[in-house]
Amino acid sequence: MQRVRTAPPRYWLVVLVAIFFLGFPTVISSFLASEWAQALILAIAIMGLNILVGYSGQLSLGHGAFMAMGAYISAILAHRYKMDYLATIPIAAVVTGVVGFLFGIPALRLSPLYLALAASGVNVAGFKTLAFGISAFYAGTAGSLFALSTGFISADTFPVSLSIQLLVGAVVVGLASIPGPLLGAIFAYFLPIGSNQWVPSQTWLPDQITSTVKNAGPAVSYGVVLIMIMMFAPNGMVGLIRSGYTTLNRRLRGAADPKTGQMPPDPQTV
Repeated sequence: MQRVRTAPPRYWLVVLVAIFFLGFPTVISSFLASEWAQALILAIAIMGLNILVGYSGQLSLGHGAFMAMGAYISAILAHRYKMDYLATIPIAAVVTGVVGFLFGIPALRLSPLYLALAASGVNVAGFKTLAFGISAFYAGTAGSLFALSTGFISADTFPVSLSIQLLVGAVVVGLASIPGPLLGAIFAYFLPIGSNQWVPSQTWLPDQITSTVKNAGPAVSYGVVLIMIMMFAPNGMVGLIRSGYTTLNRRLRGAADPKTGQMPPDPQTV
């Protein structure tokens, strides 16, 4: 009981999220349950991209292709070779991970800093290539689950915008953050759906904007979000919230200081 009381807050967060997603499908329609399932599948791919971008500092705009690979592997094994659906998931994940690992090798370009670290015994190239493989493993898993959940895939199922969608989901909440992939996937999945429904209903908007959103809704939405993040929240929403909390907490402590009665100085000017 003592261990339960002293458990870190993040453990309680995981428990609450698990309870929410276990009970949520029982109170919504089957269509909404399918929509949320797709968002959670997207979160798996974003987890892998978060490892690659957030923790190893590499950028990939081809993770939609890794999802497609995992989807096609599962589809071929299940329909052509009559393999059990669940058995195709780890096979698709491992094969995609190996391919991603091999793709990560020529993608590396060792800078003088990396060479210095390698000379110190840190295998930077190995770790970065491994991160690429693990990231592709997650994407292959997501692609496999997507194919099995929808029952149909084609070349149009995995457009170039899918890779942009994954990148937006990775950066919108904050790179190298634990809740980032889940919250980012929910945001990235439902953003184009919401914008396509909201923008046409706004009669005050110019017709050019309305038609652009109708014809290229996801691309426009993701582009606007990426620009806004770069301008106002370069560290994602988590970084923005942390910065706001730190600033507010500092000002509250300074305002409550009975000795000086002055606000604390900005840390950048100290």
